[in-house]
Amino acid sequence: MRLATTVAIAIVAYTMSSILHEFVGHSLVARILGAHVTSISSVNMNYDVAVVHAGLRKVISACGALANILTALVALAILRKRPTSANVRYFLWLFMTVSLLLATGYPGFSAVMGSGDWANVIYGLPHLIMWRALLLVISAVLYWISLRISAQELVLLIGSRSREVSRRLVLPAYFAGGLLFSIAAAFNPSGPRMLIWAAAASFGSMSGIVFSLSRFDSNEKPALPINGSIPWVLLAVVITGLFVSILGPGINL
Repeated sequence: MRLATTVAIAIVAYTMSSILHEFVGHSLVARILGAHVTSISSVNMNYDVAVVHAGLRKVISACGALANILTALVALAILRKRPTSANVRYFLWLFMTVSLLLATGYPGFSAVMGSGDWANVIYGLPHLIMWRALLLVISAVLYWISLRISAQELVLLIGSRSREVSRRLVLPAYFAGGLLFSIAAAFNPSGPRMLIWAAAASFGSMSGIVFSLSRFDSNEKPALPINGSIPWVLLAVVITGLFVSILGPGINL
C-alpha cells in the first residue's frame, strides 16, 4: 500500500504541475491579455495569435514556467512549516521538485531544440544564437539550484542520507509521472510529436533528481516517511482518468 500511495501522490503532483502550467500560466494569462484561447491540453495551449501583439505573445509563452516556479516556492514555504501529515510533506516536496525542475529545465531544452515556449520568447531577437546560448546557461544554473533545494529538503523529509529510502521515494514517482505525461500526450491530436515532447519534458527534466540520488550514500534504513492511504490512491485513479481522457486529447473552447 505504501508503494501505491507513493505512486498516487506522484500522479497528483505531476497533474497539478501540468494544469498550473497550461491553465494558469498560459491560458489564464492569454485571456487576461485579450487573446481567444481555442484549445488546451495536457501539453499545449493554442490561441488566436493574430489579435495579440508580438511582445505579449512572448509574455504568454514565458508565464507557463513562471507559474510553476511561483507555485513551487509556495509549496516550499508550506513545507518548511513542517505539516504534521507525512503524506502531505511528501506531496509538497514532490510537487515543488517537479514544478522547479520542469520550469528550469524547459528553457535549456528550448535552447537546444529551437522550439517550445522559450524558443518563442527569444524568437525574432537579433543574434539568436547568442540568446540560445544564454538561455542554455541560465537554465543550467537555475536547474542546479533547484536540484540543491530539492535534495536538501529530501534530507529533511527522510531525516538521513539513506540511499534506500531516497530511491523508494524518487524512482516510483519519476516513472509514474513520466508515464502519465506520455500516455496523456499519446491521445493529443497533434500526433507523435507531442508524445515525444511530453516524454522528453517529463523523463528528461526530472532525470536530475534521479542522478542526484548518488549523493545519498548512507546505508541507514529508517522508516519510509509515507503512510499507506486509500484516499490518495482513489484520488489518483480519478485524476488519471480525467487527465488522460479529457486533457490528453484536449479541450476545444
